[in-house]
Amino acid sequence: MADEKSPTSPPAKDGVEEMTEVPAVPPVTISSAVPYTEEEKNLLLEHLRGVSHHQERSEKEEGVDGSWREGTLPLLCSMVEKVLSLAAERCNVCTDAGGTEGGETKAKEGDQSSQGTPVRDVTINMDLFKEESDYILEQLRLQPWPFFTLPRLYEILADPFKYNCHESELRGEKLQSAIRRCVLVSCPLNSGSRSNSLP
Repeated sequence: MADEKSPTSPPAKDGVEEMTEVPAVPPVTISSAVPYTEEEKNLLLEHLRGVSHHQERSEKEEGVDGSWREGTLPLLCSMVEKVLSLAAERCNVCTDAGGTEGGETKAKEGDQSSQGTPVRDVTINMDLFKEESDYILEQLRLQPWPFFTLPRLYEILADPFKYNCHESELRGEKLQSAIRRCVLVSCPLNSGSRSNSLP
């Protein structure tokens, strides 16, 4: 009597072992328009690929962690500062060209310029833009641990143009607003004190 054999998986065809198909992961790209250092690029790639998700969660559970305050946060602040500078440059170009970030037409801006007021308005707007950028950076430096909007912030930093363009032109105010939402929605409750920010 032949020995009974337990059921096994069907033999592989042509001697090739069958493997479970792994879903394709879209490639991670970082915009070359922002002058990131290699260390900053590596940090972005690491987080965008999901390598540090567990590490971030552990750091948050443990409270203020040295690797966050001394390693990740300074690099993150540097990247945000560079992207906000890019946004400011884009705002400057738009206003110098006679257009506005709010979508006003050049003709309307031209009519206003005959009264001599837009130059002052543009200066005030740029001052407010820079002041807002400084405030965003200040609040970011106060973050005691990785915050829940951090994944979205990494996406914006990797490609500032992806969701913040109109007719292939980067909209500086929209980009600043996107970063602002990511940072301020989870800023510490004690962020009112400006003396607590990192240098």
